[in-house]
Formats: sequence, structure tokens, C-alpha cells
Amino acid sequence: MPKTGAAAALTWQFGFFSLFCVLSCVWSVVYFVNASTAYMWTVICAVVKSAFGIYYFSSLLKLKDSVDKIHKENLRYKKNNLELTQQLHELYHEVNRLTNIRINLQSDRDTLTRAYHIYKGFNQKFQQLLNGKAENLKFLKSRTNQIVKRWRANLVQHEKNVWNKLWDFFEHQTYLNNDNELNENENEHNDNDNDNDNEKNLSNEPPARQPGITALQFQQLIASLPAQYQERCNKIRDLLPKDAHITYQQFTQLVDAWVNESISVSDKIIDL
Repeated sequence: MPKTGAAAALTWQFGFFSLFCVLSCVWSVVYFVNASTAYMWTVICAVVKSAFGIYYFSSLLKLKDSVDKIHKENLRYKKNNLELTQQLHELYHEVNRLTNIRINLQSDRDTLTRAYHIYKGFNQKFQQLLNGKAENLKFLKSRTNQIVKRWRANLVQHEKNVWNKLWDFFEHQTYLNNDNELNENENEHNDNDNDNDNEKNLSNEPPARQPGITALQFQQLIASLPAQYQERCNKIRDLLPKDAHITYQQFTQLVDAWVNESISVSDKIIDL
């Protein structure tokens, strides 16, 4: 199969260059017959081969320059590709952020739409009430009173839960401290002489622990309340127990007084 294109050109040039290499060998043999003729043809062959060498060397230099340029272009392309990839990731994050914003705005719009419809319906009912329907006004008043009572009951229960949770926490701490004291006393009792009789052992038993919390723990309980609760406690400071040990009955009396104070405040707000 005949060669075409660049392969044929390279074959022709290689054959021509090889011919002069063969002739150089021939001129070396002719040198022994006629030295002057052999020198002349040898010089001609050397010049031709040198020309071919210069031509191919220059071609290699041009090829090297082309390869260097292609390498630089490749590096620049990779750098640009990396920058474009980073920009693409940034744009992708921005798209996600804008999508989330759009979803939030859509949700807010839906919420506002529902609120508008609710307000519109309430406004229509209110307009109907203003048209002289006394029965509707009485019904609205009764419903309002029911809501206020339910709200007041929930408020009282919530506030009592806050107090009771703090009481349970500090009372549990008291039990833990008493248990630790009992364990220490038992350890001291076990270190005593084992030859003592049972009456002496019974006389060394610690006293039974008392239910409730100490005055210091009660002060810590008051300090653990929210700021609004503490401000309202200042109004009933005279009712705070002054004993060194506070029982649960005293605590419930204080909570009832505190709740009555909050109910009176809420009644003033409702009257306004």
C-alpha cells in the first residue's frame, strides 16, 4: 500500500539523506584511486549532509518552540478552567441561596395571604356586629370571657409549674446532701470500735432527715426564677418565709399568694 502525505515526504527525505551517506563510503574507497576526486566528492557530501542537519535541527527548534507554546497554552487553559470551575461553584451556591430565599418569600407570602383572609373575615364579622346586632355582641363578650378565663388558668398553671420544677430540683439536692451526710456518718460509725454494744450504736445514729429545703436553697430558688418573676416577688417580700428550714406547705402558700398577685395584675390589664 503506497504511502501518502507526511509519511511519503519523510521517506523521500530519509532516502535522499541516506544516499549521500552511501556516497561518502564510496568516496572513501575512491580515495585510494584518485585522492583529489575523492576529497572533492567527500566535501560535497559533507556539505549536503550538514545542510540537511541544519535544516532538521532548525525544524526541531521550531518544533520545541511550538511544544513550549502549546504547553503554556495548556497551563493557561487549566488555570482558566479552574477559575471557571470555582466561579461555577460560587454561582451554584448563590443559586441555592436565592432558591431558599424564594421559598422563604413564597412561604411568607402564603402566611400573609392567610392572615389577610383571616383579618378580612374578622373584619366582616366585626362590621356585622357594628350593624346593631346586640346578640352577636353578647356572644362575642361571652366568648371573650371564656378565652380570658382559659388564658388565666393556663397562665396560673404554667407559673405554678415553674415554681414546682425549681422546688423539686432543690428538694432533690437536699435529699442528695442528706444521703451524703448519712453515708459519712455510717462510715464514721464503722470506724469506731467493733466491741461496742447495740445501745451505743443506736445512740450514734443520725437524726432523720426533714422534708423541704433550707433558707439558702430557697434564696437560690428565687434567684433562679426569670427576671419578671423576681420583680413580682419583691411585691410580696413580706410574705416570704424567714425560717431556716422551709416546708412544702409554706412554699405552696407563697406560690398561691404570688399567683393571686399575678391574677390581680392581669385583671388590671383586662380592665384597661
